[in-house]
Amino acid sequence: MCIGEIQFKHLTSDELEDYWHQCSKYMKEDILPNSNPQKTDEEAKYFLSAEYRDEITGLFKRERNRLRINYIYLNDKYAGFITYVLYDDMKNKYFGECFILEYCIEKSQRGAGVGTCFFEHFEAEMKRQGAQYFALNTTNERNRKFWMSLGFVMGRNDEFGNPVYFKR
Repeated sequence: MCIGEIQFKHLTSDELEDYWHQCSKYMKEDILPNSNPQKTDEEAKYFLSAEYRDEITGLFKRERNRLRINYIYLNDKYAGFITYVLYDDMKNKYFGECFILEYCIEKSQRGAGVGTCFFEHFEAEMKRQGAQYFALNTTNERNRKFWMSLGFVMGRNDEFGNPVYFKR
């Protein structure tokens, strides 16, 4: 049961600068210091670099299987963001997959079921839009436990050797 009204706001190209501010804060305060295994200095620099930003922006602007960025609101107050790709191109080998790249819940909102509630709403909406299953990587043990509590299981390793978790 959710603790308030949840809203997702799709970001437009004009709003990407604010997103990059939020994403950089999330990377610096949460992902990089808590990654397990710890990110190398080179990996950390990459995730804060113009190269990474350009790569993600390219995914956001591409024609098919576009990266989507949503801000999450709880009772009209910003509570986090989610970035994902819903593979809707039937010619793509990942057709039907909803791959979650980033899932950030504001620290002040964590531990009270907010992240679970947001994901349940997101999952239902993505299934309405054609998602057949969900996939993601985790960055640390806390994240892994969170996603496993929602029914994700480890499936395969990605091209970098990192575990990919799935929920059908």
